[in-house]
Parts: sequence; structure tokens; C-alpha cells
Amino acid sequence: MKNKNQLLIIGIFLLVFALGSMNLNTETEQETNDDDGTLADNVNQEITNDDIAFKEVKGAGYWVLGDKDIYYDIPTASPGWDDAISEGWCSGDGSWGDPYLIENCTFDGGGTQSALTIFATSKHFKINNCTFKNTPIPLALNMADHGIITNCNFSGMSTGNTNDAGIYIVAGSDNHTIENCVIENGGD
Repeated sequence: MKNKNQLLIIGIFLLVFALGSMNLNTETEQETNDDDGTLADNVNQEITNDDIAFKEVKGAGYWVLGDKDIYYDIPTASPGWDDAISEGWCSGDGSWGDPYLIENCTFDGGGTQSALTIFATSKHFKINNCTFKNTPIPLALNMADHGIITNCNFSGMSTGNTNDAGIYIVAGSDNHTIENCVIENGGD
């Protein structure tokens, strides 16, 4: 009798061990609802690049622009912030939390007085990762407040004029932060 009990216990142990070691696919098989409400098995589903929507990343220099002006806070003023937004090279609403953003642009002034002029605005704006070139005054801020200018390059300003400047800030322009910008080949 003792041998029968031992054999029974060993048999039960082996049965439990055998069942426990079987792969029931409980960890690799998932049930999900399809769009039509039925259950479907997702077993070893392969995802390819065709299944993924990739978004194109804009790099520096994406927008190559001539000289541009932004005048006034008035929505009907032209050229203004609304024009820059509709042309696609500016975004935001001009608030502190969502400043107008001019980013990844190359402004080529073509020898004109300034490549980008921002005039008479109290809206918040940020100019980031932009290149300004081929003009005596690459960026002019005239009665413009609340600007943040970061990671920009100002070059090709040598016209022989002593008024050449990388960033020209005049006439009551206040509250600007300028960080990590390079100004080269300027005037005297």
C-alpha cells in the first residue's frame, strides 16, 4: 500500500509538472477587439514600415526666405504676424505660453537694409535656429518687446558701413533674451 501511495504521489507530481511546463501561449497570445466588435487573436503579428506613418522632420535651413518684415500687432496690418503664419514659416499665437515661433529659417537679405524686421509689437516671439546673411542689418527689432533669440547665426554683414550689426535693437525695444548666437563678419 505504501508503494501505491508513493507511486500515486509521484504520478500526480509528474502530471502537474508536465501540465505546468506546456506552452499554452498565454503570454504570447492576446485577444483584442476589432473595429467590428469581434475578438481576434494577435499572435506573432509582424509590423513593417508600411504600417507606420512617418512624419518628415524639418531641418535647419528648411525655409529659405528673402527679406521679411513683420509690422504691428494689428491683425489687418500687412505684412504682419498673420502673414508669416499663413506663409508657413511662423507658428504660435504671440502669447507668453505660445509665442510666435520663427524656426529653422535662412533669411538672405540680398544686400537690402535688413533680412528680418520686427516692428511695433508687444507680442511674445522666439527666433530659434535661424541663419541671417547677406545684409548690413540681419535682424532689426524696432519697438518690439518680448523676444527670445537662440541658436542663430548672423554672417555676411561686411558692407563697409559702420552701422553694420548682427542684431539691431532700437526705439524702446525691451525684454529680449539672446542666447547661443554667433555674429561674424560684422562692421566696425
